[in-house]
Amino acid sequence: LRKPVPASHRKTISAPHRGTVTAIENRKLARAAKLSGAPRAMGAGVELMTPVGTKVEKGEPLFVLYAENLGELDYAEEYVKSQKEIVRIEEAS
Repeated sequence: LRKPVPASHRKTISAPHRGTVTAIENRKLARAAKLSGAPRAMGAGVELMTPVGTKVEKGEPLFVLYAENLGELDYAEEYVKSQKEIVRIEEAS
């Protein structure tokens, strides 16, 4: 298997606070990937950095959006910003 080469434009989406990843909204993540140009553009899409169960610190990368042009990256980023908790993080107690 060949790993696709990521598109040249990228935006990292970071954890808003520390805690543990307890859920991921896969449909919303897939929509963000599609808005970034996937599957038409081979290097576009989403790279998930934090599967369920991952402990994260504030500012740590949750996932990365990749797009071949800035317009598609902007569409995907605006969609992500408009959604609540694509990656749900339960605060550490």
